[in-house]
Order: sequence, then structure tokens, then C-alpha cells
Amino acid sequence: MFAIGLAVIIQAKREFKRHTQASAPGQPTTKIVKSGIFRLSRNPLYLGIVLAVPGFGIAINNSWFVLLDLPLLVAIHVLLILPEEKYLLGKFKDDYLSYMTKVRRWI
Repeated sequence: MFAIGLAVIIQAKREFKRHTQASAPGQPTTKIVKSGIFRLSRNPLYLGIVLAVPGFGIAINNSWFVLLDLPLLVAIHVLLILPEEKYLLGKFKDDYLSYMTKVRRWI
């Protein structure tokens, strides 16, 4: 699980870099990246984190990482994804709405 999550994060970062797009939350977005792993998930960075954290916990035999994954997922969804979607809809309107209808939020 950790390796899969890490691979997803790396692929998302590479795709952002290929499109000269910032990957950190809160940075201005200049375009919608729809290629690569973004064809499968609108939020592969967050998906990678949600996969990697419990995988890391399992690898080091620490159940806290596994137990805290659900609250982490909820926090990411509420604090990061929902505001980002509102921002992107406001900035890119129909283009982002079209992307939303074609690609799922998580997987």
C-alpha cells in the first residue's frame, strides 16, 4: 500500500512538473492538468497520501497510522478538496465542470 501510494504521488508530481503547474495546495492554478494519472483521479496527490499513510503504518507495525487514515481522508476532503473544487470551478468554469463529469474525485 505504501509503495502504491508513493508511486501515485510521484506520478502526479511528474505530471504537474511536465505541465509547469505548482503542486502545493494554496498555489495559484494556471491550467487544469488532465493527462497522465489525472485521467484516473482528480486528486492523485491526496489519494497517494491516503494510501501511503496506512501502508507505512503496516510496514512499521504501528496501528495508529492505520486508525488515523479515515480522519485524515475526511480532513483532506473537507479542508483541501472541497475548497479547491470551488476555486477551480470559479476560475475554469465549464472546462473544470466537464473534467469533473469525466474523472472521479478519488478513483
